[in-house]
Amino acid sequence: AFEELRPRLQERSPGKFRITDDGVTWLADLLGSASGRRELLAKDDLVFSGRDINATECSPSKSSAKLRQMFSLHVDAKHLEVPLPTYKRTPLSHLLSEQLGLRVQLEDVVVLDALDVNRIHWEHLGNDTFSRYFAWHTPGAEDEWPQREIKTDPSDMGEESLYLQCGWPDGVALYRDSSLDAQLEAWESDTSVMTTDHLPLRAVVKVDWPG
Repeated sequence: AFEELRPRLQERSPGKFRITDDGVTWLADLLGSASGRRELLAKDDLVFSGRDINATECSPSKSSAKLRQMFSLHVDAKHLEVPLPTYKRTPLSHLLSEQLGLRVQLEDVVVLDALDVNRIHWEHLGNDTFSRYFAWHTPGAEDEWPQREIKTDPSDMGEESLYLQCGWPDGVALYRDSSLDAQLEAWESDTSVMTTDHLPLRAVVKVDWPG
């Protein structure tokens, strides 16, 4: 969680942060444009060097640095448009429950083309970046907003790392010392597959075979 986000957070208890409504609007606007998604990808822990919300200097972990040394990754593909994040997507079951006023639990993967848009009013069912990535709310004693909480994880430096619940945890890697010439031609998030809170990744790699 990068420094620019700090004024847009609420500290609910010591060290526990939640994104405010203003912060959600700001992030949703960034996700809505190619340049904004590129800006957010630069905050990915594979590449980010800078200060976090606690003004702690951060840099990629040793494992991330080694990975980028050995492989050309999706974060290096400057020629491609950054897709929508694959995580953390508002589950379709939650969106349906909100619209229908009763709890719906989907047991199978749903493909967008299979939905009866005339019955469920798809235009009101998460068809914008706010609903897709920041609208998951479970009211009650805990008042949970799973996508707005800042996640904490131990880092290899012995301190806690702070993460947004939104990003690109899945990627594509091409071995730099391969005997074949390969290039990433497409990198996409398959938004038509309505899984749980995770979208599948889709990629095309062009391989030039000698001879």
